Amino acid sequence: MQDNRKVPQNLPAERAVLGGVIMDPALLKTVTGLLEERDFLLPQNQRIFRHLCKMHNEGSFIDLLTLVDRLGNFGELDGAGGSGYISSLIDGLHNKSNVPHYAAIVREKAILRRIAHESEKLTTAALEGDSLTTDLITNANDTFSRLGHFH
Repeated sequence: MQDNRKVPQNLPAERAVLGGVIMDPALLKTVTGLLEERDFLLPQNQRIFRHLCKMHNEGSFIDLLTLVDRLGNFGELDGAGGSGYISSLIDGLHNKSNVPHYAAIVREKAILRRIAHESEKLTTAALEGDSLTTDLITNANDTFSRLGHFH
């Protein structure tokens, strides 16, 4: 049986978060309070976010040109989607004040993906029948309790 369900995601929100930070690096402090690199679905968005955070931590100036330059210097520009993709992140971002809301959307989708992943692991373990029921229940409680703290 083929599973045609779509993984929880909101790629426009991911793009808006990154574009907002590029346009207003002061937003990074708020965004990093809500998001981690792994919360972005796309690897190129994870890479861009990682470099924005490193630039901020190093006290580097952040804007479109310095980000593209840094990614190029580290040999990661292509892996980040190229300069065209990075430039497009700021297109259509009308209101930077909404970036924290977009970050919350990204975080929500990331938590849903983690729940789905952990549920799949528990289902597999249960169907294999090699684990004790109490161990599976304890593992499920621990896992979902930990995920609940992220919300």
